[in-house]
Amino acid sequence: MVEFLSAKWIAALDAAARASTTLRSETDEIVATVEQVIVDAPAGAVRYHVRIDHGDVRVHAGPADAPDVTFIADYEVARAINEGSTTAQEALAAGRLKVTGGLARLVGHEAALTAVGDVFAGVRAATTYADLPG
Repeated sequence: MVEFLSAKWIAALDAAARASTTLRSETDEIVATVEQVIVDAPAGAVRYHVRIDHGDVRVHAGPADAPDVTFIADYEVARAINEGSTTAQEALAAGRLKVTGGLARLVGHEAALTAVGDVFAGVRAATTYADLPG
C-alpha cells in the first residue's frame, strides 16, 4: 500500500509505466508532458508530471520544465478522480478541475491516454488516502 501523492506513490506510478510493454506501443507516436497540481494535499501542495516520449513513459515528482497541459485540482477532487468516484471530465464540467496549456496537443491520443490510466490501475488499487486536517 502506498499513500496517495507520496514520493512512494509517484515512484510506483513510474515503475508501472516503465514495466508496461503495452504502454510503449500505445504511446509510440506521442511526445507530451502532463503535469498534475494538487493545491491542498495533507502534506502541502503536490506537483508531479507524466512525460511521454515516443513510447517512453515516465512519472516524475515536482514540476515539469515545460508542460503541455497542467491539471489543477484540490485534494478532494484529485482523490475522487484517483478512486474512480468521478472522472476528470465530470470535475472539469463542474468547475472543480482547472486545465491550462495546450489541451489540443492531446486530442486524437485518447486511446493512448486511456492506456496510461489503465497501467496505473494497479497502483490506484493499492493506494491509501490521508484525511485533510480539520
